[in-house]
Amino acid sequence: MSVLYSHVPIGAPANEIAAPLPAEKGFTAEEKTYLDQNLRFTDDDIALVERIGQRQDYFPRCPDIITNFQRYIALAPEDRMNAALADLHEKTLRTGYIIEGLPKPESVFEHSMRLQARVDHYAPAAASETFKAHLKLLAEVHDLPEALIGDFPPNQIIASSDKKQLEGLAARLIFVGDAERYAAYQEYEAKSTFSAQLMSDIDKIDALEMALVYEGRYPDNQHIVRYNDSGSNGITGMYETFKANSVERIKTDFGKYLLKELDKSAEQIRASAAPKQGDASPDSLPTSGYFSALIENQKNANNGMPGWAM
Repeated sequence: MSVLYSHVPIGAPANEIAAPLPAEKGFTAEEKTYLDQNLRFTDDDIALVERIGQRQDYFPRCPDIITNFQRYIALAPEDRMNAALADLHEKTLRTGYIIEGLPKPESVFEHSMRLQARVDHYAPAAASETFKAHLKLLAEVHDLPEALIGDFPPNQIIASSDKKQLEGLAARLIFVGDAERYAAYQEYEAKSTFSAQLMSDIDKIDALEMALVYEGRYPDNQHIVRYNDSGSNGITGMYETFKANSVERIKTDFGKYLLKELDKSAEQIRASAAPKQGDASPDSLPTSGYFSALIENQKNANNGMPGWAM
């Protein structure tokens, strides 16, 4: 049995949902007791998960949230981290790329692993191993709640406040008994430290660079690459879309430096490739190698990078 709420607008509060939640789609009394006593979920917290979870017909690309919470409740706390990593790898795709028309986007797990690799790639020689290890920990945990709730793009599908609360509840369930990772997740979400701000900026730059990579991989996809009089060399596409959503949220000097260099690489590669609609090859637009070379040259020249605190 399933109930569709096609009359319920996105972001509607609970009191606007006319039909009751089907019993099999809600938490059992035992599950509610666990969430209350072990994770300090309030009645409002539980109601939020059930409210979002019952509206699966609105976002079929996202997972069955209630079922995921129930599955993780049944797991031993020490098994939840590995389960989350497996779910990010096998089931959770980057929704922003899907919305832009990408046929085969990467998983959230692939994204998180690449962020950890970027720490080593970007870090100047003077960066301590302790500092880099902490950045990698932030990269590892920052998207883990998406294993349960999916990758909701900012300000789409559900209200941003609901998204933030839902992610926080999922984090409590995953990290129960793992104080270090939960503290790292909270630090990243608060963006109150330089490390969290830096990792957040690297996260946004990664999405922008991958947008360029995907433009090169699918040059004939009109949702991803659009040819007109705006953008770089008469081209606008996923890169410009993602940049418009990110540029004001990049805070550190290093993040701003990366964005400036990435803009340069986009301009240069698009100008040199000069692709035309219908005859662009998969390799005629940017790959990550060009941008990486720019960063490596800067490191070699200065033995450091702007905006890093050691």
